[in-house]
Amino acid sequence: MIFSRTTRAIEADLHGASKYWLVCLVLMCGAVGWWGVGARVSVWETSDAARVELVHGPTVVQAPEAGRLSMFEMQVGKRVAQGDALASLEVEQQRLHGERVRASIAAARAQIEAVDAEIAALDELLSGGAEAAQARARVVQSQLKRAELAVEFAERETARVRQLQKSGVSAPVELDEQEAALARARTEREELARALHSRRWDASATRAELRARRERGRRERAELRGTLGELEGKMAELDYEIERHTIRAPITGRLGEVRELHVGAVVSRAQQLGTIVGDGELHAVAFFEPSQVLGRLEAGKTARVELHGFPWPEFPVLRARVTQVAAAADNRDRTRVELALIDPPSSLPLRHGQPARIEVRVREQSPLDLLLRSIGMHLRGVSAVAQ
Repeated sequence: MIFSRTTRAIEADLHGASKYWLVCLVLMCGAVGWWGVGARVSVWETSDAARVELVHGPTVVQAPEAGRLSMFEMQVGKRVAQGDALASLEVEQQRLHGERVRASIAAARAQIEAVDAEIAALDELLSGGAEAAQARARVVQSQLKRAELAVEFAERETARVRQLQKSGVSAPVELDEQEAALARARTEREELARALHSRRWDASATRAELRARRERGRRERAELRGTLGELEGKMAELDYEIERHTIRAPITGRLGEVRELHVGAVVSRAQQLGTIVGDGELHAVAFFEPSQVLGRLEAGKTARVELHGFPWPEFPVLRARVTQVAAAADNRDRTRVELALIDPPSSLPLRHGQPARIEVRVREQSPLDLLLRSIGMHLRGVSAVAQ
């Protein structure tokens, strides 16, 4: 009797506890089901092949022409300003040519001045001045001055060509031509000197002769001015060519990569000498597998950037936003994704080329959908292995 009562009491207690645990189980299942259907979980795609880059990338420094380096002032990490001379190529040939052209320009200007004086004297004769004879003498004197200038120029050119021939730069025929020109100039000067001292101007010289002489002088002046313009144009081209042999910094920044070169080294046209990392805006770049990107990543998606080598307690994870997704994969079957950094802290030492890990939020879905998708992917994988 006592045992039966005890047994019934225990059964009553167990029945009450079972109801309690059953209610708890139902509530828990309901909560889990509500969470599995109603909650939203962010799905992220991750890339460890990421880094920080300049928006416009580094600028390449190239050799504009082939030649031998006469100056090379490029060191990794050196800060340069736009326009600073980084290297230069030898320009000895252009420099010698430039000296010759400058001498020709000076001679042409002196001859133009002499012709101007001759024309002014003829104008004075034609205007009926009282001292007609003196004016005629000044004409001859102007012609003699031009001849003397021509002799001086020919002597300088002959000396210069003779010196170039000694150094092996000039050909012998050029020296012969220059000496012949010098002889002709000296003969003309001697004839004008004799005319100045012995000849007497004919008082009956007609005004027509004077006008003809003035017209010849004007034509000669026009030709000299044309020659002067050509020489000045040639000198401008030489100055430009010499400047092209000076390699200058195209932007302000720091030298990031420099080829191992030295003074005397020979470089080819368009050869890369180094790169300059500018002070422009930085952004993040990540490379994903095409399966991670196609139909999932697009401009405007939010992301997180974690820089390698910086402890997260001191340097927080950066926020970013997708700005561009490449339309095709590169030669390594990766898709490039560019992201804009959102308000990076000024205390963070961001630099071009810093490696990073980037996570992009592609969508939000319920935990139940995520579970079912994972199960389906697993079953497809098992089925493929079995086949």
